[in-house]
Amino acid sequence: DLVVRLVAAAQGHRRLIAQIPAVKASTRKLLVGRLQRARELIEESDEELSLDALARESALSKFHLLRLFKAAFGCTPSAYAGARRMARARGLLRASSMSVAEIGRALGYERAPAFVRAFRRHFGVTPSAIRV
Repeated sequence: DLVVRLVAAAQGHRRLIAQIPAVKASTRKLLVGRLQRARELIEESDEELSLDALARESALSKFHLLRLFKAAFGCTPSAYAGARRMARARGLLRASSMSVAEIGRALGYERAPAFVRAFRRHFGVTPSAIRV
């Protein structure tokens, strides 16, 4: 099982390197490392990070980060962070007894209606429909 996961990870890494628009392989590898750092920061952060902060932490300009992130992962850092936030919301709705408003606040939404609208826009159903 471990070997299968390692091989899959290596193949994914090679695919990611191939998607980076750089001439030299060593440059593509360096850029993939920086992009993975930005993605890890998004996944580990409980609060929304600015594009400037992500670019600074990944040692790229914000415009270069945007262009490369979209080439590598198919979406902007902001869209990726939003999708991660909604995935966390769905997990909390299924696994916890927190109210919809509490989950919205935990994920950084100031008001429950804003959270419900964002959730419905992302999944096509209301948060309460996930709980049933």
